[in-house]
Amino acid sequence: FKRRVSANKKERRRTQSINTAFSDLRTAIPNVQPDTKLSKIKTLKLATKYIEYLMDILSKDDPSAMPSAFKAEIIKTKRDHRD
Repeated sequence: FKRRVSANKKERRRTQSINTAFSDLRTAIPNVQPDTKLSKIKTLKLATKYIEYLMDILSKDDPSAMPSAFKAEIIKTKRDHRD
């Protein structure tokens, strides 16, 4: 019984830690309204696109060029309507 309670507590801490990390990641993605609900997979996809955007800017290495703003495109799919 004690092992199960300990395992449950450990799992709750792990889940809470992951959720906190995703919450922090959501705040780092620009142009997403704070009240927008993003699934974990959408958060990861947007973060990946934002990192690609930043890498592209860095690879151009042209200080005189003004980069276009990052646009977070949140597209609803059929699966989203079931969630």
